Amino acid sequence: MKTIQYFNIVFLSVICFASVHAQSNLDRELTLEREYNPSLRDANKINSLPQIKEPEAPRTKVEFSDYTLDYNMAPYITSLKAKSYFSDYAAHNKKGYLNLGVSSLIDLDGDLGYQVLNTRKNRLSLYYSHRSSNSKVTYLQKDEKQKMKLNDHTFGIDFNHFFDKAKLAADLEYTNAGFNYYGLSSHVDKNKTQSDNLFRAHLGIYSINSTNLSYKLNLHYTFFKQKHAVITDLTGDGRKENRLFADFDFNAPFNSTVKFGLGGYIKHSMYDISPDIFTTNTEDKIQGNKDYTALSGNPYFLFEGSNWNTRLGVSINTWFGGIKKFMLAPDIKFNWYPVESVLFYIRATGGFEDNSNYNMFYRNRYIDPNYRIYDSRIPVDGTVGVNFVVFPNFNMEFFGGFKMAKDEHFFIDNSYYGSTIVPLYAESQTFKFGGALNYAYRDIFNIGTKLTFYKWDTKEISGLYKDTTYDNNDYLKAWNKPNFEGDVFAGFKIPSAPLRFDANYHIETGRKALTENGMNIVSQKMKNIHSLNLKANYSVNDSFSVFAQANNLLNQKYDLWYGYPVQKINIIGGISIKF
Repeated sequence: MKTIQYFNIVFLSVICFASVHAQSNLDRELTLEREYNPSLRDANKINSLPQIKEPEAPRTKVEFSDYTLDYNMAPYITSLKAKSYFSDYAAHNKKGYLNLGVSSLIDLDGDLGYQVLNTRKNRLSLYYSHRSSNSKVTYLQKDEKQKMKLNDHTFGIDFNHFFDKAKLAADLEYTNAGFNYYGLSSHVDKNKTQSDNLFRAHLGIYSINSTNLSYKLNLHYTFFKQKHAVITDLTGDGRKENRLFADFDFNAPFNSTVKFGLGGYIKHSMYDISPDIFTTNTEDKIQGNKDYTALSGNPYFLFEGSNWNTRLGVSINTWFGGIKKFMLAPDIKFNWYPVESVLFYIRATGGFEDNSNYNMFYRNRYIDPNYRIYDSRIPVDGTVGVNFVVFPNFNMEFFGGFKMAKDEHFFIDNSYYGSTIVPLYAESQTFKFGGALNYAYRDIFNIGTKLTFYKWDTKEISGLYKDTTYDNNDYLKAWNKPNFEGDVFAGFKIPSAPLRFDANYHIETGRKALTENGMNIVSQKMKNIHSLNLKANYSVNDSFSVFAQANNLLNQKYDLWYGYPVQKINIIGGISIKF
């Protein structure tokens, strides 16, 4: 598709905005909502970006697995927590929900949740999610089909207890994920089912209704284990990871207009891998196979005025165990409302990016299990933007940003040596700019778009491929990263019937892949992503609805990662029950 066609979508969106607006009643009241309340006791809320309330229209309650929504670059299971359902269903006085769907490719989606306890002091919910597929996909690089297997199960429990001035939260979650490495590599047994086991436990306590000391304290434990190594002629297990993590934040009034706070975390990660391969580089061997500890301290001040607030601080980070690293990063956040309908904001943050095996599973499960992705170091990640209401129920946002990263990972194809996806590390600088539009007319119609352009600059390869054939300027690119991505979405509810339609179009362009074939290293241009999805939901009553969704409606062929193609057009139908 030519570049001008990308912008036709945006142009049509704007036309739709204007058309609907012309027919709407313009005397509706303008509603604004700030996450940051201009009172000092709530000054800690500047941690999140306050926004002018974006117009919303009720969406269909049915959700689908991310791997069938093929425009998502990391196909993984997303568990649907019961607590999010019951906040929506409170008005219906329902305790449980059941979603069940089956697709034309025999994909299965299922979600079940039940709220065991819901009192003023205590809430306890249980949930289960299932995603599975056994469909065939066709490679873009050759005329050959391959079966793609997925069989994921997630079980969870969520508990909250409310004291007068504190909240206690505890939750447990276990996921068993079965899948095959269905990519191009001839060194991988594509019929073997990999089995990843993930466990998470969390306990936290947070202050509520506090006029002086505000605090939060979280304790986390995650466990990650892979059953198999990848290469067919090797035996043994994949990686095993245990991770302990604790984070905290305290702040209290310094004087009548200023608060002082101190936050931070401690993380200890422990690894076990067999066999020990792909670690000939000393630095990679230490980072890939040694336990390590990361510490972060974050002192800061909070200030506020009548129409502005700011947070000024610094993030102090150190990493020891194997290789010692130290880094300072800014912690600056500023919000200014020149008038009620306009927000200017600035963000400048940084620190270590947690690339644990547990976290990376949810970004790309097809990484060679003999690797642990380095924690990236982010000296600065800054964004400047403006968000404003154009007219009632129509708001716009424009933004620009810059990010600097060390040990940034870019995924490349290394199938000649046995693995399909491995990390290439480099220093990177990223510039971005973009904008978003959102409009909603009551609960009947909503439409919006978001566009982001990126400019990548990479240098100084590090880690495993430093001082190798890769370590030259020809291979310093942001592999698998788009230069442009955009979304257009729309929803429409028929006023006289309980029927709603939602559509989403996603595009990504400019991706490139680095591949190996023997001693030849080749840069490949990847096909652009064009993903159109349409969903319809018919509510029979408050407790029962039926739905249908078409994914990849344009039947486009492209790769999630090089050699990992998406499913063709896929129609899903099913039921949603609240009980």
